[in-house]
Amino acid sequence: MPRYHAGMMRGGRHRGDVPWPAYLLLVTIAVLVVASALRLHARQLEQEQATRWTRIAADIDAILAAVNHHLLLLGAELEHPPGQPDLALPVRHHPSWQGWSARLEVRERGTPVPVHLSGAGPRPPEAAGRELAAALQAAPLMLASRRNLPEATWIYYLSARRFLLAVPWVDPATYHYTDTLLEKPFYRDLEPANNPRLEPRWTEPYQDEFGQGLMVTAARPVVEEGRFSGVVAIDLTLRQLTRLLGEVGPMIRGAYLIDDHGHILAERDPRPAPKADAQPVPDIAQRLPQDISVEQARSALAAGGLQQIGHYRLRVLPLAEAPWKLVVCQTDGAFWWQVLRGMKGELLILVLLGLMALLLERYRRMHARLLIMEDRFRDTTELLPEIIYEADANGNVTFLNQVGMERLGYGQEDLGRLNLRDLFVFRPPERPGVGNCSARLEMEYLVQSRSGEQFPALLRACPIRAHGQIVGERGILIDISELRRYQQELEQLATTDYLTGCYNRRMFMELAELEYKRCRRRRRPCAVLTLDIDHFKHINDSWGHKAGDETLRHFVSVLQQVLRDTDILGRTGGEEFAVLLPDADLDQAEEIAERIRERVASSPLQYGRIRIPLTVSIGVVALEGEGLDTALRQADHALYSAKKEGRNRVVSWV
Repeated sequence: MPRYHAGMMRGGRHRGDVPWPAYLLLVTIAVLVVASALRLHARQLEQEQATRWTRIAADIDAILAAVNHHLLLLGAELEHPPGQPDLALPVRHHPSWQGWSARLEVRERGTPVPVHLSGAGPRPPEAAGRELAAALQAAPLMLASRRNLPEATWIYYLSARRFLLAVPWVDPATYHYTDTLLEKPFYRDLEPANNPRLEPRWTEPYQDEFGQGLMVTAARPVVEEGRFSGVVAIDLTLRQLTRLLGEVGPMIRGAYLIDDHGHILAERDPRPAPKADAQPVPDIAQRLPQDISVEQARSALAAGGLQQIGHYRLRVLPLAEAPWKLVVCQTDGAFWWQVLRGMKGELLILVLLGLMALLLERYRRMHARLLIMEDRFRDTTELLPEIIYEADANGNVTFLNQVGMERLGYGQEDLGRLNLRDLFVFRPPERPGVGNCSARLEMEYLVQSRSGEQFPALLRACPIRAHGQIVGERGILIDISELRRYQQELEQLATTDYLTGCYNRRMFMELAELEYKRCRRRRRPCAVLTLDIDHFKHINDSWGHKAGDETLRHFVSVLQQVLRDTDILGRTGGEEFAVLLPDADLDQAEEIAERIRERVASSPLQYGRIRIPLTVSIGVVALEGEGLDTALRQADHALYSAKKEGRNRVVSWV
């Protein structure tokens, strides 16, 4: 115990006032506080940097995932050519380069857009008819992919039968098919001999011959009925990836995006493009500090994560969508300078000055506070309407509040014997860390009571730690049965008509537009019907709106008896309905409409003791290239004609 002399009590100070061990204690405490603050800020900075760089890697992955997705769609389109291709290509022979070309136009958003088509020889080979048809069928999707991928400069299909289809259009005099294309890495590396598993590939970076700068190519083999027919590819500039690397943060020596060979795809501070006779693409070893040897760099790149090499910190983040890595290099000095700038000197001084004054008071009150906190915890758990539990490291429940006991059917005598596995209805894979979660957890589960009743619940759990070890978990279970029911009702209301159960206007238009585009892509017929119940206002006025509602429900049930499973039915207005008939030409649509008219006329509504006769007027139109909105307007005109001609009839738009 330090002794306090009378001089000290009067305000005087001398060496004997505070014993030497007290100075050591203060210095030790100060050093510990500073060291702890340094570690805390260093850990926070590491977490902030890791979060920022992981987000950049995720943004890059999102771009690459979009490219892979479009490649998958294009490959699927090319691998399913139309059954009977009818090609009449405007072929032009070019003796100067012993090839042929054809300028074709496809429609994108209603506008004709030219595409490039060229090949070897005087004309397209006869055996390539189906493949050419498949390529032309995929051209609109290529245009859409280029529109959705800002970094895409060229999207093309290179056929083993020696022809090339590319978007956007380029003058054949400037660029055209040559056999040297078959020796390019994007094609050669994807041939079955070099790619037995027929996997998509990313090329090494290269300088674009048309001046677009550094580029890479994502390519996918196309296999039709077991035969390798060619490669669909997307050429990408790397400008957007370079911009993303500019977000790595301050005081960074370098940030690089590299491929699996160590070639730099993008860097935060790009150097001027090399000359034609220079090394085309730099290697990561050329950019890292000279203090880091090639062997150390390779070892760090292979290990990944955060690597300390001499006075440098190297963070390596692999990407998921391509065999690439994000590499960030920072000096130790820059890192610790950022740590020191983040520390607040005023807070450190306040801690040092108030530490001795607060220490004893803190320990004196600690026990009382713990008692208050325990009472508060128990009162809170009993007042909350949710299930609150605690479990040990083996998952045995050691605490359950009163709400939990009543809801689950267990009592105090069951504590210690009741296990979390008895409460949760697990489905593989099981919830990680049952009774011993290592981090905060928030998941949805089915919970089972003692009686066998099951209900959905939202689980929020956190670990219980003691002396640095996890000894159990504490959690809260929120019954979300009502929430799930409300969500299901809202989802149904968002897509269906609440009265009849068929699609509402918005959902009908979305599904009909998708089905219409599918029919056009596959060159299949498609038709639209618009239907209006005759004299519906008279039914409402005569027997009331409830009778009108029953009429609408009865009418939809009659329609569903006649329509096919593939037909799309929607309520577009009061007593107005629309039907999209895929794979149906005008004659078939008229036949279906006539069956509907006859079935409705022969199916009156029995409303109580009243028998209400029903008839319907129908407008029919076959879609032959016009948009869905235009077709619906034409069908409405035909419907109005049916009304004018006396109702209870089918009229087609011709």
